[in-house]
Amino acid sequence: MKVSIIDIKGNEFDAFIEQASKKDIKSLGSKWQFDWSKIYEDDQLTFKLVKDKEIQGLLKLEWENEEYVIMKNVEVSPANFGSQGKFSNVAELLIAFACYQTFAINKNGYIGYLAFTSKGNLIDHYQEKYGAELIFRERMIIAPLQGLKLIETHLKLNIRK
Repeated sequence: MKVSIIDIKGNEFDAFIEQASKKDIKSLGSKWQFDWSKIYEDDQLTFKLVKDKEIQGLLKLEWENEEYVIMKNVEVSPANFGSQGKFSNVAELLIAFACYQTFAINKNGYIGYLAFTSKGNLIDHYQEKYGAELIFRERMIIAPLQGLKLIETHLKLNIRK
């Protein structure tokens, strides 16, 4: 999927969200927060955000049961971490893409719901920045209407029926 990635000066560039391969994961440096070589499985639900063949961020979705996926891991590359990062909207693009996937692959009453577990110190961030709701302890969801807003804002797609 073609997306627009924004640098810290506000310039937009073409980038792509694609399925990540084992080779992609092996090419990562050691400065990533997660050890993606341990997280990665050949389940076709690990995605990379790429600009000019450089991985800017990674997303892993995982089936929690046969009807829906959860956002298991999301991480921006070390080059994009913090206020001095090279690109400013990597996390937004990946989370909006995760929402998009819930409309495409979730089933029955779970269509459009993105569930995930947040570390305690990020709960407020997910609520404020992404409109996520805390549903139990550290379990959060992005409900379908909020997911649609994220998809429209960040992926520039209108998937409303």
